[in-house]
Amino acid sequence: MKIEREEVLFLESRFSRLRLNELQINYLQILLQEKTIEKTFLFYLRQGWLVNFNEFHSLLKNLIKEKAIHNLNFYHIFQEKPSFQSKKENFTNETTTVDSFKIEEKLFFKSLAPQVLNTFKKNAQLINVPEKSLLIREGDKTREMYLLLEGQLSVYKNRSQQKIRIVDLEPGAVFGEASFLWNATRSADVVTQTKSKIIRFNYNSNDFSDLIQSDLAEKNQIRFWALHALMKSPILRDLPSDNMDELIQGGKTIHLKPNETLFTENSIGTSFYFLVQGHLQISQHNKKINQLAQGDILGEIALFISAGRRTATVTSLDECSLLEISKDAFYKILSRNFFLACEIESLAWSRVQNDKRRAQA
Repeated sequence: MKIEREEVLFLESRFSRLRLNELQINYLQILLQEKTIEKTFLFYLRQGWLVNFNEFHSLLKNLIKEKAIHNLNFYHIFQEKPSFQSKKENFTNETTTVDSFKIEEKLFFKSLAPQVLNTFKKNAQLINVPEKSLLIREGDKTREMYLLLEGQLSVYKNRSQQKIRIVDLEPGAVFGEASFLWNATRSADVVTQTKSKIIRFNYNSNDFSDLIQSDLAEKNQIRFWALHALMKSPILRDLPSDNMDELIQGGKTIHLKPNETLFTENSIGTSFYFLVQGHLQISQHNKKINQLAQGDILGEIALFISAGRRTATVTSLDECSLLEISKDAFYKILSRNFFLACEIESLAWSRVQNDKRRAQA
């Protein structure tokens, strides 16, 4: 079970040892009341309050340090140093046909034309992977895509010479699609936490090259390019595929003509955007500080840092298409992906500092 949905069992006799700040004390009180991480975050969402995810992360580390949580799963995850076997050495193939797993019911495959779906099935292979096996290595140029049927996987990224756990994947998750569709370099390690049954889709240029350019791009144009933009985003590309689809399906498409203003500095915003097509100019105090292109994210700072206040003015440089995502929809996804929420929040802070440096320059 993912720790976001696991009921936290406390050893309150150890609370006296805790050294918490005022915000962490508030978070602990609500966590005691709501029982799980996910429900705690949704409580704050209902109140219209922002959550400092990294401060919440520090609270959990303090609780674990003082052994004030009884759940062994929390200790396993927070104190874990990733270890895994060599890639692919111990994988075993099954002869079972993938038709019995009804991949057409998964979000990624639902909108595909029958001939495209059949091509995926033709190039599919069912594999059994032992626990602690490295399935994908960050930086590799491999091109397989995967669908998790049974088991649990974790996604890690290299940060400051250590591996940071970003997100856990559960059955039904599709991953590796950016490399499969657009030959992108692998952006993270994917490691099995338990013995897992997985469908591997092998890339065959004779079968997929024309389909990616025609059927996928033309018949599912909005979803295809929105997915492409999400996967190019350094902030959101680690979202599980089903969460990406959830955002895309729940988002609102906005079109801007050249020289139109999306929002202005110091205005209040309750949503963020990602740029599907076109170019945007970012200005502070009437001074250009940045330019965004396809796949860039904007407006997320207002959701994490500035209490909803926009820190810049955004204007279209040409015809633009954007997907608008509401704060509520985004926070519901982050409540189920706590470590990813911490990573996105950190990237938002980094973006604030970069904007300040550009403005000063």
